[in-house]
Amino acid sequence: MDRKVTTLSEIPKWHYSMLNDTVRNTAFQTAIADRVTATDRVVDIGTGTGLLSILAARAGARSVDAFEAHPDMAGVAARTIAASGVADRIVLHRTMSINVSMLRDDRRDFLLTEIFDCALIGEGILPALRHARAALLSDDYRSIPQAATLHGALLSAPRIRQLNEVSRACGVDVSGLNHLQTKGHFPVRLATWPHALVSDAQALLHLDMLEEPPAQAGWNVAFTAEADAPVDGLVAWFDMDLGAGRHITTHPAAESHWMQAFVPFPEPVAVRRGERVDVRLAVVDDVALTAVPDRAFTTDLRQLDTHRSLTLHQNDLVPTRPVLEASAS
Repeated sequence: MDRKVTTLSEIPKWHYSMLNDTVRNTAFQTAIADRVTATDRVVDIGTGTGLLSILAARAGARSVDAFEAHPDMAGVAARTIAASGVADRIVLHRTMSINVSMLRDDRRDFLLTEIFDCALIGEGILPALRHARAALLSDDYRSIPQAATLHGALLSAPRIRQLNEVSRACGVDVSGLNHLQTKGHFPVRLATWPHALVSDAQALLHLDMLEEPPAQAGWNVAFTAEADAPVDGLVAWFDMDLGAGRHITTHPAAESHWMQAFVPFPEPVAVRRGERVDVRLAVVDDVALTAVPDRAFTTDLRQLDTHRSLTLHQNDLVPTRPVLEASAS
């Protein structure tokens, strides 16, 4: 007798939580309805199911060029667009946008994209934006989103660090696995793990969608420690401006399908209350954010072990206010 064979989908599970995120969807829908006009020719980079392209066409866009490189996802987009009632104004390109160039006189005037991970850059927005500005968009294009800022704070969270680091298991040294660990940021749901924020939030990275994106050269961000504590790295979240008074935040206190980003230090460092902590940030391969303390720290971690266990037992989430506040409309 034949058995039904099931296979794991290659589509990342976050697509489902993303499409069920009503806060995100409503923010984009409202911004698109308010900002896209009947004269706009839209480029949608990373269309996924085609949702944003359909919203742009329904808002009256003259045309939409939707780009989706994943074969299975592009198939979903094709079927969704065909049933949308606005398929006559949407062209689906089953390739990455960086593989296409347009003649200067035929370039589009509106950029629509949502290829942002928990640290903004992990899904390739930097190379995609550079190429779109050079080969797909007119000089006076508009964009949804308009801008986004990544914020971060010093974080003490050994359990989160252990998501990407190991030493021994059952008495066996298995630290060789660390050679394969993620070298840059990765997603975490901060509230689910014992942790303590050790500083106020600082802006880590700003992305203006109407300007050339920042290069990979490193830069420093200064924090002031608010406690004697071991620091495992940075926790980061973003605030995004869609225009038309619409904003999205992935702040730890907000409800969002996006998680926060943990940016691990190479090794934990011990800091003292009031101490300035300079952190060297860098973008690696256009998609990974790394963080390294900019100087050696002399405090012995063992002096702070008691503090670590007492502080983190409380699952202490220190609230910080998002820079971009959601506006009522």
